[in-house]
Amino acid sequence: MAIKQEASTRSSPKTTGGKENKTMERNKAEESMGVSLTKEKTAGFIQPKLEPSSMFFVQPSEQALTTASDQRKCFGLIETRGFLPLVIAADAMLKAANINLIRYERVMAELVAICVVGDISAVRIAVDSGIASAQNYGEVVASAVLSNPIPAVMEVLYHGYVNIKKEDLAPDWHSAIGIIETQGFVCAIVALDAMLKAANVNFSGLENTGAGSVVPIITGDLSAVRYAIEAGAEAAGRVGQVIATQVLARPQVTKEAVLPLSAANLSKLIPPPPAQPSLPHP
Repeated sequence: MAIKQEASTRSSPKTTGGKENKTMERNKAEESMGVSLTKEKTAGFIQPKLEPSSMFFVQPSEQALTTASDQRKCFGLIETRGFLPLVIAADAMLKAANINLIRYERVMAELVAICVVGDISAVRIAVDSGIASAQNYGEVVASAVLSNPIPAVMEVLYHGYVNIKKEDLAPDWHSAIGIIETQGFVCAIVALDAMLKAANVNFSGLENTGAGSVVPIITGDLSAVRYAIEAGAEAAGRVGQVIATQVLARPQVTKEAVLPLSAANLSKLIPPPPAQPSLPHP
C-alpha cells in the first residue's frame, strides 16, 4: 500500500477552490477505503491521500499466507482507536520491514487491529515503526509481538473468531471453564497465547461481546484452568485492560445460563431433548 502525505493548508472560507480540492481528495479516499475521512477526524493532522491499493488488508493474499508458512512464525499486532491511525500504522509497517499483513480485525467501540507475520527481528522493527507513525494520527490502544505462538492462536490470527463447538471440546470439559474478558482484540490474543503456553488447557472459543470487549475461553482440569487464567490475566494486563476473569468449576451449563460470552454458542453444547414418540390419533 502506498500512502502519500500532503500538508494540509487552511483555506479561507471564501476560497471555493480549496474546498473543492479537499472534497475531491476525501471522495477518492472514501471510494478506495470505504470510510469517510471527515474534517473532524483529521483536524490538526496531515491529511493522507489514500489510493486503491490500500485495500490490501481486507483479505490476506495467497502469497502472504504462503510466504508466512515458510517463515519462522512471529506475529505482530497493533490496535488503534479509529481507522485512520491504523491505516498509517499498516503503511509504515510494510515500508519498514519484510513482513506480510495477514489480518484486519474490527472491534466495537471504534477499536481496529491489524496483524503481521514474519521473522522476529522484522516484526519488531515493523511494530515499532507502526506505533511511532500511528501515534501522530490518533491513539494506539495496544500492541504486541508474539514469537512462536501455538497452532490454536495461529488459527485465530489467520482465520478469525473461533466459535465454541462441542466436537472441539475435551472429554473433561465439564471440569472447569476459564474466561478472561479483555478490552480489545490484541489484549485477548496475548491472554490466549499466555494461557495455552502456561498450562495443559484447551482453547474453546473467542467471543466478541460488543463494546470493545473480547473474551477468550478455555476448558480443562480445574487446577490447570486456574493457573492458565492467572498467567493470561498477567500477560494481558501488560499490554491492555483486563475487565474480568472467572473460573467455573464443574459448570452445569444450560440454555438459561448467564455467562459473559455468547449464550447462543453455549446452548449448542447441550444436546437437544429426545424426540417424543407421536401418539396415534384415536
